[in-house]
Amino acid sequence: NLVLSKVKSDKKLLADYEQRRKKYYDPEYHLLVQDIIYAAHYYKEPIETTNDKKVLGISLCPCKNTISKNLKNEEDRYEKIFKTLKLLCNSNIYFKFFIINGNENGDFEITNNMINKLQLEDSNFEIINYNEDIMQTIHILSSCDAVLSVRLHGAILSSVVNVPSLLVEYHTKCTDYLNDMDIDLKWRIGDINDEPEELKIKIE
Repeated sequence: NLVLSKVKSDKKLLADYEQRRKKYYDPEYHLLVQDIIYAAHYYKEPIETTNDKKVLGISLCPCKNTISKNLKNEEDRYEKIFKTLKLLCNSNIYFKFFIINGNENGDFEITNNMINKLQLEDSNFEIINYNEDIMQTIHILSSCDAVLSVRLHGAILSSVVNVPSLLVEYHTKCTDYLNDMDIDLKWRIGDINDEPEELKIKIE
């Protein structure tokens, strides 16, 4: 309700949104989330932690169920992500896996599969389940030192709290967002174009 009221009262935002909708509209995406989220005011204090580890937020999504439809591409993409995270397991890093889409065909299965494949100890990760209160998700994201995201929303929400993110460009909407945000090419990874060792270095 807070976000909706902000959007409805901002005529300039709505006018800008209409122009962007014509350019970027995607039936699988529907709304330009960055326009809506930036209309909200983030007001909570950052989470304090006694954990001495760096915190990496991770947002995965089953691209084959949405846009890509290319199972081979998705397998290659997630194999590189797996190898990168496996390398990071040897670093002093704590993983927070965010479930941003809580629907039946959402993020939980692919996230759980990744955790099981990595054989993570309970003390080295946690799952942040989907929460209808988006401000709570943003608040938890503020505790991360960096975010690796396949889901576009993960990168958008990270930017709200100034947490640096690496966004996988599995779809043109991700590329368009990064272009709009004027992200330096050295901090872009395409559709996991980097080798795991290179991606690990960027994350660290």
